[in-house]
Amino acid sequence: MANKPVLPTLDRLKAKVSPSASAVNIAQAWLSAFSESNAQSNIDIAEDLFLPDSYWRDYLALTSEIRSLTGRTLIKQLINSRRSHLLSLRLLQELHNSPTIDAPFPDLTFVQFSFAFETPIGSGSGIGRLVPGADEKWRAFTIMTCLDSLRDHVEEVGVNRSATPIIEPWEAFRKNQVDLVDEQPQVIIIGKEMLYSPSSQKCAKKWILISGGGQAGLETAARLKHLDVPTLVVERNPRFPLRGQYIVPPGSLIPSSQLANFLESYAETLELSVWTSSEIQSAEWHQDTKEWSVTIRRRDSEIRSFSVKHLVFTPGFGGGLPNMPQIPNHNTFKGKVLHSSNFKTARDFLGKKAVVVGACNSGLFKEGANIEHADRVNASLTWPVIEMFHQRLTPHFAQTIDKDTIEGLNKVGFKTNLGPQGAGIFPLLYARSGGYYIDTGGSQEIIDGKIKLKTGSAIRSFTETGLDFEDGSKLDADVIVFATG
Repeated sequence: MANKPVLPTLDRLKAKVSPSASAVNIAQAWLSAFSESNAQSNIDIAEDLFLPDSYWRDYLALTSEIRSLTGRTLIKQLINSRRSHLLSLRLLQELHNSPTIDAPFPDLTFVQFSFAFETPIGSGSGIGRLVPGADEKWRAFTIMTCLDSLRDHVEEVGVNRSATPIIEPWEAFRKNQVDLVDEQPQVIIIGKEMLYSPSSQKCAKKWILISGGGQAGLETAARLKHLDVPTLVVERNPRFPLRGQYIVPPGSLIPSSQLANFLESYAETLELSVWTSSEIQSAEWHQDTKEWSVTIRRRDSEIRSFSVKHLVFTPGFGGGLPNMPQIPNHNTFKGKVLHSSNFKTARDFLGKKAVVVGACNSGLFKEGANIEHADRVNASLTWPVIEMFHQRLTPHFAQTIDKDTIEGLNKVGFKTNLGPQGAGIFPLLYARSGGYYIDTGGSQEIIDGKIKLKTGSAIRSFTETGLDFEDGSKLDADVIVFATG
């Protein structure tokens, strides 16, 4: 059994940090030593630059995958096989990414730094965290490398944008652009649900469109367009997904239709090819040509077929598949049953008795002076490290910031916990995309009794008028909403 991950605290490392320590000097010394060992193929020097239980996360820079490695032995193997992918290493010292000495906890100190490098196919950047040792050497605890750009595919932004004037009327130009009159896509972006039909011993695969025109699909299309890769986004709905409301800072709600308006303006401004009210009829992979044959039915029943190199699936947060419990006697209930993903407005149920099964809701945002760098810092940590940090933070928040709310909820019977492994919401966020609640006012309404609770018993079955529970109790309802993820 693998050892449980532990943080490299000062006590564990038997280390001290000098008050005069310079983050820039420490980072530069480590990077120079690593660069020298890489140039000389001296794996022994490189090995001494990492903790035994260090972590390396790579985003396409060293391999063709997103890969996380744990432990100095695996990291050594990676470095040894990818020396040509870590060339011209240099420390970055701009205002937002200059090396810093950080102490997230009183017993944990590390130097965080950013660096750039070259690979055979492009340029990359990385983020490292160094911790001190008893021998006063600083060793890597975490390293992240990321491929930022491709040498032969310069992004068409700024001075690299096309300067060719558009002669024809704009409306006609955009229509031809969207309809793919003059070019064929290399990439098709869709949502996906893969069903396996056990009609034979070999499972048949059928791709069914769910939704591709959300934020992730449009951002991917925009990025590919700037790399001069023709891309088509296929969306089943008449407009971009319209469902519920969305949390924006500082916790207020915006209508989904307003968000859809923004997504449509985003697609139009960036001149993306988006087909709404369209569905994938078939998608077949050809091993000999390494291409997909894709057939699409458009809104006017037009059938178009393409051969593309790539299909990109963007089904949305959580995979886009609602988790709907199977409860006996569903057909006997005379009211309305729906999943929260199909819930649009409470106005449809004014004056009705409603039962909501499930007590979680999610929303997450973050702010920062340099959003791109903040995203990279967040992405630079592997899950074991994130879990270790939050196993410390979560109990602290529960006993301080959230103490009154948690005690109030527990007092009225609302059960709370510190999350899997005591790490808060993040294990649920990354593994399930659900199962947690970030308070936007509902907690106080539960405490005040405005939202009633039924806990302590599982649902046995539907009845004609509501739900029957295993403890013998019943709940009458006109509408039942399953907020079950």
